[in-house]
Amino acid sequence: MAHFSVHVPGEILEGESLLLDSATAHHLLHVLRVGAGDRITLFDGKGLRADCALRTDGGRRVEAIPGPVERVPPPQLRPRLLQGLAKAAAMDDLLRRATELGVWEIYPLLCRCGDGGLRALKSSSRETRWRTIAISACRQSHNPFLPTIHSPMRPEEVPLLVPSLRIVASLGPDARPWREIVGNFPKIRDVYLAVGPEGDFSAEELQWLRRNDFLPLSLGPRTLTAEMAAWALLSAAQLAWG
Repeated sequence: MAHFSVHVPGEILEGESLLLDSATAHHLLHVLRVGAGDRITLFDGKGLRADCALRTDGGRRVEAIPGPVERVPPPQLRPRLLQGLAKAAAMDDLLRRATELGVWEIYPLLCRCGDGGLRALKSSSRETRWRTIAISACRQSHNPFLPTIHSPMRPEEVPLLVPSLRIVASLGPDARPWREIVGNFPKIRDVYLAVGPEGDFSAEELQWLRRNDFLPLSLGPRTLTAEMAAWALLSAAQLAWG
């Protein structure tokens, strides 16, 4: 029996029918070929979810009737990714994998190097695409929590929680091995993971990270792409504290 997840932007109430949008209905019926025995779970991206029955008129209209609603407790680990803005395809892939790995918030950074430079690029279509990608990744991974994806900002504009652990992927000589950081911080809830863009952080950006207590972390002797470094950091954090 297959298990499919469907995101709904509104409130989920037991027994109250929800009309699915045409794109979602088409995907369920004609792409996934949902059958009578398949399990369908609605989720709102904020921790509410419910198994549901589908009702269709045989055409494009599909309604979901939720069963008992479950509130999933927030995860103990809430990783926040500070990511130097990458090129469109790489950024899309990074957001997808980060969501599958349970990222809590994503801060795309306007850095001196990397795509976009220091220009405050505002694009509603891009940010809509990012949200669509994150919803798709939540469906794929059955992650009930949709990450918050912020508009691109400069590093110094990122609000930092206190207390929190802060880590930056580094190729510098002072970078520490992962096992050392895990050993010094056996239990973590809020962790900031900073990854530079192609070309890495500038000297001024690294200074800001140091002033704000970001620990330089080595990911090994190989130079990784920005998206691979982000996946490695998130995976390691989930294995250590998730």
